[in-house]
Amino acid sequence: MKFKIISDRSLYPLRNFRTVQEYGSTIKSANIPFDLVEHLQRYNNRNEPLEWLDAGCGLRVALHTGINLHRGYIRGTGIDCCDDYKYMSSDDADRIEQNIRNQPHVPLRYNHQLNIRACELDPDICFIQGDIGSMSLNKRFNLITSIFVLQYSQDPFSDWVNLFNHLAPNGLLLTNLIIPETNSDIVKMYSRFIAMIQTLGISADIYVSPSRKEDGTSRYRVYMLARLTNQINLKLSFTSKEVEAKEICTPLEEPFSIFSVSYKNVEVSLNNSDKLIKISI
Repeated sequence: MKFKIISDRSLYPLRNFRTVQEYGSTIKSANIPFDLVEHLQRYNNRNEPLEWLDAGCGLRVALHTGINLHRGYIRGTGIDCCDDYKYMSSDDADRIEQNIRNQPHVPLRYNHQLNIRACELDPDICFIQGDIGSMSLNKRFNLITSIFVLQYSQDPFSDWVNLFNHLAPNGLLLTNLIIPETNSDIVKMYSRFIAMIQTLGISADIYVSPSRKEDGTSRYRVYMLARLTNQINLKLSFTSKEVEAKEICTPLEEPFSIFSVSYKNVEVSLNNSDKLIKISI
């Protein structure tokens, strides 16, 4: 995954503040037959805790709030290209928490007692600063989430495959991303990608949810859900002759701009040692 790292970390984008409840609500808004909070609850009183990887975890708020619901039954791992806490003073933390409370929709999203620093210090979360496309971790996960992350990548399919290859048997991978309405061809590209995955015998589905912002602009939210039912290791190559960044949503605070990467003349090859599939878009 190739990101443009923002050097001025005095302002934080909205993605860093999503709780596990908000992860769940955005999934439900797309009519996906999967309840994240309920899925976490299923591991209560089991002999082995659920291993959960949140890729693109930001300030680890989702992991912390999820673990707090079922402390002792969930172990969290977060990976992100930047450790925001390295750049955060105590004044920053106070400002972020106050900014959260000042948002009109916050009562639905947050307990006002949320302590940003508690997310950093949570003993049940292991944080890794790294690249989700090239990471090679010495463990497998029952649940992997990557929410509003892949849209920033110049190689989203390879990133998705690397996440999939970190699933434990019967593990579940849930990813989503935003695509501008003007780039509807990219929605078709992801649909064809999931169709490729299915031909390899993998349980995978795609859900597309159109949404309209208050300023009248439209976009698609694309969700991909996959489960590892048989032991399989995927290999993928992705090439695009043209990669372009497009602004897709209003920043939480100026001067942040949030961009999505679009692709043209794409070629994807995918194999699992038994089958090789190629598509061009």
